[in-house]
Amino acid sequence: MNSKFFVAAIILVAVFFLPIKSTFAQTTTPTSQELEAMMKQLQEQVKQLQKQILQLQATQTTISEPASTASEAMQNATKAQETSAALTEPMNRGTSGTEVQKLQKLLKEDSEIYPEGIVTGYFGSLTEAAVRRFQEKRGIQATGMVDTETLAQLNKRTKESIPTSPLGTTPTTPAVPAVPSSPTSLRTTPAVPATSATSKSILATTPTPVTLPKAPAVQATIPITQPILVPTSTSKSSVAVPPPPGWSVVNTGINHTIAVTVSSNPSVNGASLESGDYIGVFYRAIDGNLKVGGFSRWEGSKNINITAWGDDVIITPNVKDGFASGEQFVWKIWKNREQKFYSATASFLPKEVGVTATNAWEPNGISVVSELKGTGVGTTISASVLDSIGSFFKNLFGATPK
Repeated sequence: MNSKFFVAAIILVAVFFLPIKSTFAQTTTPTSQELEAMMKQLQEQVKQLQKQILQLQATQTTISEPASTASEAMQNATKAQETSAALTEPMNRGTSGTEVQKLQKLLKEDSEIYPEGIVTGYFGSLTEAAVRRFQEKRGIQATGMVDTETLAQLNKRTKESIPTSPLGTTPTTPAVPAVPSSPTSLRTTPAVPATSATSKSILATTPTPVTLPKAPAVQATIPITQPILVPTSTSKSSVAVPPPPGWSVVNTGINHTIAVTVSSNPSVNGASLESGDYIGVFYRAIDGNLKVGGFSRWEGSKNINITAWGDDVIITPNVKDGFASGEQFVWKIWKNREQKFYSATASFLPKEVGVTATNAWEPNGISVVSELKGTGVGTTISASVLDSIGSFFKNLFGATPK
């Protein structure tokens, strides 16, 4: 590059000096004033030449700086992630702590290996099964325990999954600055490499559906595979779908949280639920009729939480307005497109650290659905209304109509 500057300087000097040489040839005996004028002209031309050379040097420096800066930033980020994500201790069933949390976070990156994706910091049966699947996929002995060989493979996987830039995206090529047109712009600030936004969605938990607030409810936090996203822009997928007719709940101040994950694949007669469908759990009131105790809207590709409210035996002892301790959940699905209700059955993950219950209501309980299937012929009348009609005919005629 220096040789190019040297050649450019010689050419420019030749261009500027030819007119001067011609002037001397025409005037054989220049006066002192003419010589002084020519010297000033020559000095001015030299200054212009120096400015142009500096401008070329500034352009070269400006272009080369972003690439080296981005490269250093990526190398530093890679080293930092490698250090923080490395696993160092053998683990097996019963182990707990931050090492187990790092292990679970690493395993849940592959939904085939760890479909539940629950990060609790406790090495239970789910984690053991995920480790065994990882070992089978890597061609090592599937013991379900994290031994030395498994640690090496896990850390190798960690390095393979580290992103190539600090924010996990490949930086775009920095813009090439234009050659400055004035001496005050000899060095331009390089354009900052563009980085993609992590998401225009806000991470949030499912809002608790309530109608009559009484007391602060204890809302459990479920460590589910993917965050629930609340869209920040109005689009077809973010348009609110109202709850099914007759579905309203009472906030009694005590609840049980049920997580319905994407991997549970809720369906009706073999067809997966669509965004805008609803899932609800029902309890039996004092008169034996079904009442909705909690529900949530299905979002298609996102996990949801259902808050199932318990019976308030203190403020309203003569009214059963929620689930009793140990009461089984009765599942219903509302298909928004069809405008019909379907009965459903649910299967659950086993009880472990972080999962305290299955299909029975408990105060501050946590359940995780592993499968949810709706079957039968849909009806346009909710379970609560059907039970009320049945009770009416039973009281009127002494029997429920068939």
